[in-house]
Amino acid sequence: GQSPFQATTSCHIVSVFSLQLFWVCAYCTSICRQSSARVDEPMTMFLWTLCTSPSVLRPIVLSFELERKPSKIVPLEPPRLQRFQCGELPFLTHVNPRLRLSCLSIRESEYSSSLGILASSC
Repeated sequence: GQSPFQATTSCHIVSVFSLQLFWVCAYCTSICRQSSARVDEPMTMFLWTLCTSPSVLRPIVLSFELERKPSKIVPLEPPRLQRFQCGELPFLTHVNPRLRLSCLSIRESEYSSSLGILASSC
């Protein structure tokens, strides 16, 4: 079998639309699904509030993999221009048809790390 498509990108968290929590067993490393959240649930609202805070609204490096082979993904629609509102911050971006991605890792970008060093030295 061919390994799934993997990529890394620098991005910003703009909003949390849904959340799935998975727990990994420390003994056998199997993944156990515990819960999922909707936009109107307290955990999702907390994450939305957290994502709009200045301490979080900064560049991150996200590594992910496609949940299925790229050859099996057929765009159902062309990219469209969409406006997002996150708190008082408006975002306008081109949105492609949704892909199912699995997050492999999230880390702070080197650019935002160096900003933290500058801020702490002032």
